[in-house]
Amino acid sequence: MLRESLSLNKAEKYRVIDAMPTLSPFQIFSLINVWDEETEKWKDLLYEDARKNDNLSVTNNIHSLFSTAHKDWEEIVKELQTNLLKKIN
Repeated sequence: MLRESLSLNKAEKYRVIDAMPTLSPFQIFSLINVWDEETEKWKDLLYEDARKNDNLSVTNNIHSLFSTAHKDWEEIVKELQTNLLKKIN
């Protein structure tokens, strides 16, 4: 869910990852609920744009955001793996 969040930038996602071990179950479930709500809002926005517009400008912008979020997540994973390997060696 964190990977697909469009409302958090790369630095904010790192902060969430760093904070995870200290979060209570309630806080974690709250985050999950927020991300679920975010996903539903984006889906609604995509649906409305598809219904109203022929040029799908909002849809294209959202797809661009998804692309950036996935690219950022791949970078986060690679950086975390690199840091973990450094700690092991």
